[in-house]
Parts: sequence; C-alpha cells; structure tokens
Amino acid sequence: MRDALNSTGRPIVFSLCGWHEWYAPPLPRLNYTGGGSMGNLARIGPDNDTWERVLTNADTMARVYQYAELGYYSDPCLLVSVANNGKHIVSPLQSRAQFSLWCVLSAPLLISGSIAHMSTYTRDTYSNVRAIAINQATPGVQGQRIAGGDMAKCAAHATSAVFGQSECTSVWGKRIGPNKWAVMFFNAGVAVANVSCDAICLQKLLITDESLPLAAHDLWSDDHLPMIREARVSAVSLPPHGGHQLLLLTSASVTSA
Repeated sequence: MRDALNSTGRPIVFSLCGWHEWYAPPLPRLNYTGGGSMGNLARIGPDNDTWERVLTNADTMARVYQYAELGYYSDPCLLVSVANNGKHIVSPLQSRAQFSLWCVLSAPLLISGSIAHMSTYTRDTYSNVRAIAINQATPGVQGQRIAGGDMAKCAAHATSAVFGQSECTSVWGKRIGPNKWAVMFFNAGVAVANVSCDAICLQKLLITDESLPLAAHDLWSDDHLPMIREARVSAVSLPPHGGHQLLLLTSASVTSA
C-alpha cells in the first residue's frame, strides 16, 4: 500500500493501525527501519473508548516517543469526550487532560464524539490555541514522560487506594526551542496531589541551572506565574482522575531580551 500510494506522485497521509506499538521501532532482522519507512502515522494501542485505555496509550507513548521523525508520528488514538448519544466516555476534566497530554506528545488532534453534545468547557478545551501551538511547535519530535510511571493501572482501580498516590502521578515534557519547554503535571490517582519535577526530571529536557530563572505561563488559566529560581517546578492540589497543569517555561534570558 505504501508503494502504491507513493507511485501516484500525490501528497497523501498514510495512517497505519495495528493496535500495537510494533510499527514504531526498527527491526533489523527484517531490515525494517521503523515507522517512518512505512507510513506517516501509526496507531500504537487500543481504541480510546475508556479512561483506562487513554492512559494505556499514554503509557505506550512513553516507550515509543523517540521513534518520531519528520513525516512520521506515533498515534495514541482519538481525542474523546462525549458520544453521539450524549453519554460521556470520559469526564470533561479527563478530556482536557488528554488534550493537554496529546499536545505535549505532538499526537494527532483528531476529535471523536458529538460536537452537538459537547459542553462549552469541552469545546473550549479543543480550541485552546496556546495548547495547540505546543502540539505544532516541534515537527518530527514527540514529547516524553520525564517523571513517574505507567498510569493505566490507576484507572483500573479508580475507586480504591490499591496503588500509592505517588505511583499515579507523572510529569511530561517537550523541548520546543533552545530556551523554551512545555511541561505537564498529571494526576491519575484517586486523591488530590502535589506533583513536582526536580533537577533530575528537568535535566531530561536539558533544563539546567544555567537555564534559570524560568518564566512560567499556565496555558489554561493564561496566568503568568511567579518566576522559578530553583531547579524544581511543582503543581499543587491537582484534582484526582485527571487533574493537571500545563505550563510553558521560558528561560529568563529570552524573556528579558
């Protein structure tokens, strides 16, 4: 199919789907050099028809983000909110959390569901130009998890404390310029949580002491937060089941220029 599409000489986006991450990495024994040699997008997990599956796809993206290249992206499936029958697939807060994370991941922003049944809150989610700019900022680069572990297990036990709260929080980020970064703090647990990214976490985005101080812009409230002068960034009192904060961090040397 790839060769047939290429033979037309026309620009066509070829989207693959195997409901698995196998398209993304290279496989030398088969002379397969990775997803970019096969198509432009490749689904890496199940359909997003539950919150647990949304988190499952996010967990998988943490393993395959590095295989993105100009013209190829791993695809963690559709943005979900409310179905055609008016029933919520995920909560409005979870829709916004997914959208924020998909923007950091440079994932395709394909809306699934009924626009007619969407709340104003959800429509505002999908039209946030500041978040969309993060999604579009880095051609060929997808964001990564820089703190925390897999989260799908937290959704599977959403009404109990089977897992410690710290096991259900994470931090995701993407470097979008020499002195500019997008960072998302995420709470998938059952209780309100504070989430932090320390010096080791920030280093994964090449944020060092030389980058300080950092100006912080909350991309949902549109507030400009106090200057960050230490190698530690935190989000406080994030609600359970999808609470999050999406920040744009800029080195003060750029801000003051």
